Amino acid sequence: MRAGARYHGEELTLKMETMNGNTRPRIIIAEDERIISTDIHFFLESHGYEIVASVESGEELISKAAELRPDLALVDIMLAGTLDGIEAATRLHEHLAIPVIFITAHSDDATIRRAKNSKAYGYIIKPVNHNELYSTIEMARARRELELQLEASRLDLKFSEDKFSRAFIQSPVAMIITNLKTGKIVDVNDKLLELSLYERDEIIGHSTLELGLWADPADREMFTERLARDGHIDNLEVRLLDKSRTPHLVSLNSSLVSIGTQEHTVSQLQDITLRKSFEEELIKTTKFEAVAILSGGIAHDFNNLLTVISGNVALIRMVVSDNEEVTESLDEMEKASNLARDLSYQLLNFARISRPAIEVANVDDFLREDAKLAEAHPAITVRFQKQPGLWSVRADISLMKRVMYHLYANAIDAMPEGGTVRVDCSNVHMDGKSPVPLAEGDFICLQVIDSGAGIPQENLNKIFDPYFSTKTNYSEKGMGLGLSLVYSIVKRHRGLIQIDSKVGEGTTVTVYLPAAR
Repeated sequence: MRAGARYHGEELTLKMETMNGNTRPRIIIAEDERIISTDIHFFLESHGYEIVASVESGEELISKAAELRPDLALVDIMLAGTLDGIEAATRLHEHLAIPVIFITAHSDDATIRRAKNSKAYGYIIKPVNHNELYSTIEMARARRELELQLEASRLDLKFSEDKFSRAFIQSPVAMIITNLKTGKIVDVNDKLLELSLYERDEIIGHSTLELGLWADPADREMFTERLARDGHIDNLEVRLLDKSRTPHLVSLNSSLVSIGTQEHTVSQLQDITLRKSFEEELIKTTKFEAVAILSGGIAHDFNNLLTVISGNVALIRMVVSDNEEVTESLDEMEKASNLARDLSYQLLNFARISRPAIEVANVDDFLREDAKLAEAHPAITVRFQKQPGLWSVRADISLMKRVMYHLYANAIDAMPEGGTVRVDCSNVHMDGKSPVPLAEGDFICLQVIDSGAGIPQENLNKIFDPYFSTKTNYSEKGMGLGLSLVYSIVKRHRGLIQIDSKVGEGTTVTVYLPAAR
């Protein structure tokens, strides 16, 4: 009780201590008959009460009460002066919150009605019976004590609600409160609106199902099951859709709370889309660095073995030059050896891509040359689209030519019956908040878009892995390091490459390179 009073001022604390018997109850008497006033005075003092003042008019009562702040007032209804006891008591209640007990010789209905309207704590008829006076005062004290306790509790609750409200509204994490029974959203904070792209009136009063926030219905089922079982949820990773239907990977923390008489769910949502993207890029980069080191070692040893094989093939060819059947076998061995040498060369290239020779360049310096590979195909059309005022780029031109060669080659392979390859270039500023895992800064966004068969979703995460291919035979697979090489080159430019594809609609390869402004 006193802990609650600390928040709301010393006056409430003092009143509560007085009512609890920690100090003598302080009473003011307003009675214009001095004999009655004196009798009451002596009786109350003999029973442990402190009489702070005895007055004879309503005006004097108001003045002294404001100065002395007693705990209780005993007031004769028919006081001398322009203010009668009822009017004075009403002002005490409204302005000073002092409980009043009326003492009067009048008991007519009109007087009683006026007394009730003044919200008095008791009513004593003259002549005053001491036992009745004592019991009425104690009942008034008990009632006032209860009221003060309730007020302290109310203020404590309001203080807690204000703290929660401020924490909820100002939280740097998105928060949402939903009614457990109806599923309706009761409240959200600004961060939730920022994440979801909804306005407050678009989201309050609707359920998450009505808004279609769950990207995967299975996530919602898992959420409700775990909440029902455990009463709380910690760090559950789910995908939610914003108003534009863009998915966000969020870490969800929820708990059950009672608000009023109903159960609610309070949830915190942390958007971890960007963090996860950075983590995936870091894992991928680390893997590629390990593969590059391994590739260099294998290629070096492989070359030594190929030198021995090629030398012996040449010697055998000299000895059996007149044996046509053996010579044909030697030709096949030599072809295989040359293919192996090409593979070894690619492995060495993959391992030796270290620090690019960066210079300020125009995208046309590496964009159009290898486009001739696609343009030479009679059924394929290449279309270029560049943003006006396109920035320059920081790049190693020779390495970027290799990147474009592989991207054009893949686009051609994706459209055996022909189609269109679109190459788009634009300026992009990253603010560090985009789901694209790039640091803040300016970039050139380069996209190669084909209208081919597309790549199944389950293969997109493997597309940059060395030797991964969806092609069915060895001759189609080639050497298998094309996109791995592209990925490695782009990452060493401090850039990013992403692939988006839909089966039957085509593939978009997006490359971000640091701009030079």
